[in-house]
Amino acid sequence: MRTVQTMCIDRNRELYGVEQYVPYRNWAAEQALIKRNLTQYGAEVLREVFDQAFREYRPTRDYPQLTAGFVLSYVASRILPRVLAKREAEKEARERRAATEEGGPSAGEVAAWL
Repeated sequence: MRTVQTMCIDRNRELYGVEQYVPYRNWAAEQALIKRNLTQYGAEVLREVFDQAFREYRPTRDYPQLTAGFVLSYVASRILPRVLAKREAEKEARERRAATEEGGPSAGEVAAWL
C-alpha cells in the first residue's frame, strides 16, 4: 500500500508538475500528523479526504503544491465532516436494506411499537 506522502508526491507531480515535494514543517512532523489521523479516522476516510482536497485545490505561485500536512491541518477540517456524514448515511442505508431483506419487523412488532 502506498503511503500518504507517496500519494501526495505522485499527485502533485501528476496534477501540478511539481517535482520537488516539500513537506509541511518537516518530514517527522508531517509523518506524525499522518499517523495520528490514520489512527483516528482510518485509511479509507483519509483517502477520500485527499481525493477531494486534490480536486478542489487550485495552486498559486506562492503555494504550487498540496502537502499532506497542510491538508490534514487546514483543509481536512472542511472536508472531513462531509466524508464522515456520507459514510454514516451509506452505513444506515445498508442497515435499512439488510433489515428489509430479512423481512423487516413482523406485524406483532409493529403493533407493539405503535
